[in-house]
Amino acid sequence: MQADPENFADIVGADRAAEIDFCEEHHGDTDPPLTRLMVLTAAEVHCRVAPPPGADAYHPVPGTTELVPVEKADGWPEPRQDVRFMGYLVTAESTHARRA
Repeated sequence: MQADPENFADIVGADRAAEIDFCEEHHGDTDPPLTRLMVLTAAEVHCRVAPPPGADAYHPVPGTTELVPVEKADGWPEPRQDVRFMGYLVTAESTHARRA
């Protein structure tokens, strides 16, 4: 689905968030649409989370993001001290299904 950069600015910063065109999430979507991409780079995204003043829900703490380049994104990152795994930031190109 089309990404809204404002949704990612607190995690990766406004400049990098402006470069995010597409997002994919699998929470609650029992039949996500098929997406074909060629992954060029992938990085785990980790950051601190805390409730903002006066809030009772946790949110990303701006400026605490750690990007960890990875060869594969299997959903099981190594735990990192003082930060929480938030997902992956992937650079990819669209591909077309090839028929045999």
